[in-house]
Amino acid sequence: DRGIAQLKQGDFAKAREALLAATVPNATSDVRADAYHNLALSFYREADGLAGENKHADAQKMFREAVDAAKRSLHLRPSDPNTAWNLELSARRMREEEQKKKEEDEQKEKDKQDQKDQDQKDQDQDQKDQQKQDDQQDQDRSAGQGFAETRRKDLR
Repeated sequence: DRGIAQLKQGDFAKAREALLAATVPNATSDVRADAYHNLALSFYREADGLAGENKHADAQKMFREAVDAAKRSLHLRPSDPNTAWNLELSARRMREEEQKKKEEDEQKEKDKQDQKDQDQKDQDQDQKDQQKQDDQQDQDRSAGQGFAETRRKDLR
């Protein structure tokens, strides 16, 4: 009961601690099945919150824990439709988070490659600008030398 109350308050860590205490082997199978069912719910709710914060890897781990707890509950009480539904929902969300994490990783890799490409373009442009500047300096020197030579000829 304490675990359920803490679950309702949103204190998932304390709820899981209390619910795990109810899963001891000397408890009845119904009590253990209920504890695992609620444990799965606790993991699911925390995972859902993490998913909302775009913490896909952490959410995926928590959904996996929810799946494991639901399976344990179903092992003890195979005919529970609510736990079966929670298991399916947790498994689906776990796959979704896996896909989101994969997409996020791919986007990061693409951004990294785009940044490399942009850096290369910037470097190429800097080299072109430097070459233009060097060419201009060479032209200026040539023009200055030509003027000096012309002037010397005029002075003779």
